Amino acid sequence: MSPWLLIGILAALLTMFGFVPQLMKMYRTKSVSDVSLGTLCQFTTGVSLWAVYGFLIR
Repeated sequence: MSPWLLIGILAALLTMFGFVPQLMKMYRTKSVSDVSLGTLCQFTTGVSLWAVYGFLIR
């Protein structure tokens, strides 16, 4: 498996399941007033990996 394929798969998984930490926080606190730190970190990492993936395959 090539490194860029692994980066692409990881980026897809992080962005696809990025909403899960937010759902867990909303369920626990019964509030939708703020975004969880886990969601922010997961999406930021996923989008960064998409950028790296795009650079590598180009």
